[in-house]
Amino acid sequence: MEFKKRLICAHCYRVMAVFYSGRFKDRSNEGRRQFQTGYRCRCQELNDPCPCKSRILPSWKIIAQFGEWLKLHVCLPDAWQEKIKNTLVEQATTALADTELSDVLALIRRKEAEIERIKDMYQMGDVDRGEYQTRLRDVQAVLSRLHQQAQLENIEAQAEVLIKAGNELIDLASDWCDASAQERTEATQMLVESVFYDPLSQQIVEVSIRQKYRAVVVSVSGEMPSGQPDDKSLH
Repeated sequence: MEFKKRLICAHCYRVMAVFYSGRFKDRSNEGRRQFQTGYRCRCQELNDPCPCKSRILPSWKIIAQFGEWLKLHVCLPDAWQEKIKNTLVEQATTALADTELSDVLALIRRKEAEIERIKDMYQMGDVDRGEYQTRLRDVQAVLSRLHQQAQLENIEAQAEVLIKAGNELIDLASDWCDASAQERTEATQMLVESVFYDPLSQQIVEVSIRQKYRAVVVSVSGEMPSGQPDDKSLH
């Protein structure tokens, strides 16, 4: 079951129980499996009134709706990888005072330009290999310290993690409809924390995704998902 322990009743906020039809016992076809399995709120067995009245929700409908949710929310724009890197740089430098940040970034730009000049001088034969290596090493050492001062030294490593997560989101959205039940189950375990579902309207109300995938969407969009106290959910 793709959403086992992750589907939440939007009325009473209980985890919904998996429901198996008796007719399913001898069925092996996956289409029948999806049709004859589902979820229901546990309010009835707990003798606690809930507007949904333990209505049984067919899993095939929730699977299809989640596929539509993926298409809507996992649609990364062009140059999304570059946007992630730019966002990480901005986040890393906000801790510095404006004047200090301006000075450090200006020095970084000058040292990067100096490295290019040293390379050009070596290619044109103005300096020998030994002098080239010495000067390049000295400037790179200074540049490394400046990056550390500006808290930029781990940007590439952080970006790699988020870019990998972004590619996983893209693959998940594109493969969802054609994936097997096992593949979808593994995908939701990797991506989803909770899916809030309204049994009355039979619609997904809210989805809470794991931190690294949320960070991808936030980095690309430039804004936090609205209306959520913990900022983990996407509508």
